[in-house]
Amino acid sequence: MRTMPRQSMRQSSTAPFTLMHEIHKLEHLQDQLWEEANRALKALQKER
Repeated sequence: MRTMPRQSMRQSSTAPFTLMHEIHKLEHLQDQLWEEANRALKALQKER
């Protein structure tokens, strides 16, 4: 039976947390873009 080196075990155990953190950051950016798009759309509608 082969064991994983400590470094790769440590990386694989933190990878899901890192991935979740990146997903949360992307979701936050998506929310910001959505808000900016809505503001821009409202501004365009006021100009008409």
